[in-house]
Amino acid sequence: NANTDSQGMNKMGDPNGINQYLDDLLKYVFGDEFETICRRAETLNPNVRIAMDSAIMEKLKGFLEIFGLHDAYTGTGVYLGRVELESVLSWLRIIKASVEYLAAYNWEIDSSFIKVRYMSMEPEDLDTINGIVNQFFFQADYGLVDKFKDRGFVDAVLLTRMLPFRNKLLTERNSGMLDQARADYIKALTTLSNGYDYYYSSGAQIAPQSKNRLDTKYTWLRAGVSALLQALSSGGNFVVPKSFPDGGSWNDATTNAKYIVNMTKLFTPGQFTLKQLVSSEQNSKAAQFFGFNEDGSGGTRITRQHQAAQYGGIGLQINMNPIKEVFVTGFEGYGSGDGKEWLHKLLPGALLTPKNGEKLYEYYQTW
Repeated sequence: NANTDSQGMNKMGDPNGINQYLDDLLKYVFGDEFETICRRAETLNPNVRIAMDSAIMEKLKGFLEIFGLHDAYTGTGVYLGRVELESVLSWLRIIKASVEYLAAYNWEIDSSFIKVRYMSMEPEDLDTINGIVNQFFFQADYGLVDKFKDRGFVDAVLLTRMLPFRNKLLTERNSGMLDQARADYIKALTTLSNGYDYYYSSGAQIAPQSKNRLDTKYTWLRAGVSALLQALSSGGNFVVPKSFPDGGSWNDATTNAKYIVNMTKLFTPGQFTLKQLVSSEQNSKAAQFFGFNEDGSGGTRITRQHQAAQYGGIGLQINMNPIKEVFVTGFEGYGSGDGKEWLHKLLPGALLTPKNGEKLYEYYQTW
């Protein structure tokens, strides 16, 4: 749909583009028509089934492969009916709920750099990303000031839209959207749970390949869905397994769990706002800057622009308490004592150079 074209979120000078993109996804992809389709599937007679022929399979192939379901729906004796439809729609509803969770927060920032430098970004390489940020924002070849002057933007307003704390980035945008996200997660998991009950009922007509997977590889899945549904519904803790054993039980999977998530705190409005997570100054309109040695050790607060030249790198301080309230287990080693942690310890390569740190400090102090 044209309304969800990625170019629409990258227009120069459109700081609200990402918000609009999320809203369009919910309006045009997961709107009334999507809900109508879900209701039709929920009221379909379970005995109404059609053979999963090659034409149908071809249309669903890409989607099923994303969730590792392709093999389960190929071969002989495979049909498409209510349970199979609800399985697909449940996963789509989980995607919808995730978009709603993002839409609860404000992503207002000029996102034109995504289009300009996107092909150079390698998300798995944090050093590369940091290098791109350094280049694009501060060096002459990609500097904001020269780029905007070339396009006639010489006022400071557009620059300030790209500075977190000086715009609305990661502020609370729509707390009701968190309630909607939680409700959609519960809907999706309830449908999946009902589907598993049917799969294991006597006389259930399901694909033998799918049944074989549940009986051998995903023996923990039914109990895992029930545990997550319970935690979402009651607001309790949910255990996130470190790994999922083939043929093991849910108890096997949750032994020595990697994370324990407080589902109440996860859906608390404003839990992950930027002002909660990053130490700030100037009435919460600027981040606090800290100077570090060449090896990243130390951490001295910078109070004057030219003070940055004394250090080997410039970084930010993260308040771990909001994160540790949500992830009860998983971040025990961070933020001990005062509950603070350095960003570059969480994300290696996140230190700015002294020159770039000084320039960013100037932007915040000037505007």
